[in-house]
Amino acid sequence: MSDFNFGSVDDQDKELGAKAGSYSKFGLNSNVRFSKLAYEPNGGAGKTPLDTFDIIVMIGEREQRRRLFPVSGDLYVKGEEVPQGPDHPDYKATFEAQTKQILAVIVHAIKATGVTQEAINNAFKVPAGSFAEWCKVATSLVPADFASKPIDVFLQYQHKISDGQKMTYPEVPKNMKGGYFLVPHVAPQGTWTATPDNGGLKYVDDQGAEHPFTRNENFMKSTKGTQQGGEVTNTTSLENTSAKPTTW
Repeated sequence: MSDFNFGSVDDQDKELGAKAGSYSKFGLNSNVRFSKLAYEPNGGAGKTPLDTFDIIVMIGEREQRRRLFPVSGDLYVKGEEVPQGPDHPDYKATFEAQTKQILAVIVHAIKATGVTQEAINNAFKVPAGSFAEWCKVATSLVPADFASKPIDVFLQYQHKISDGQKMTYPEVPKNMKGGYFLVPHVAPQGTWTATPDNGGLKYVDDQGAEHPFTRNENFMKSTKGTQQGGEVTNTTSLENTSAKPTTW
C-alpha cells in the first residue's frame, strides 16, 4: 500500500502545473531526448507480430512517436490515381524509393546520437535480407547511452486532420522530403529565434549563427508548414505551440 499522505492539497501549488518546455511545438524543439530508438517485432495492433522501427522523442513531459513500417502491398505510382500492384512497370521503382525513404529516416535518427555514416556503411557491407534484419542491425548501432544524449528535433504539421480532431498537430516527419529534422543538440549563443527567410524559415541565435534546420517557402505553404483547422486554418506558422501526444 502507498504511504502517500492523503492530507490537504493546494490547487495553486506551482508543482501541479506543466513544466517549462513540456509541450512540443511546430519547428525547432531544442535540447530534448530520445526515449526509444529500436526495432520492434510486435508493432501490430494489440502488440501483434509486425516488424516496425520505433522512434520516440521526449519533449518535456510528452512523447512524440514515429513508427516506421516496411513497404508492402499496392502502392501509389506516379501518374496513377489508384494504388498499383507488382505487375505495374513502375511498381519496383516506387517500392525501392519508398523503402529508401524509410531506411533514411532510421539512419537520420541514429546519426543524431553520434553514430557516423562510416560506421553505418561498415555495418551494411553485406546487405540485410529483409526489413526486420536491416532494423536489427541498425538497432545494434544505437549507443547504450542514447537516451542521455541531447538532440534537436523539427516537428512538422500532420498532412490532414485526424478523425475526432479539430486541427492538425506537430509530428515527427516520416520521410526526409522536408529536410533534416533530427540532429545532435546544437547549443545557441543565447537563444534560437525563428526567423522568416524569403518565405521560408530558419533559426538564428543571438550571435547570428544559424541552426541546421531550415525550411523553404514551398514547405511553409504546404500542409507540413501550415496548421489546418481550429482558428488557424490556412495560417502559416513560425512557432505554434499547439500539440497533442501521438499514439499508436
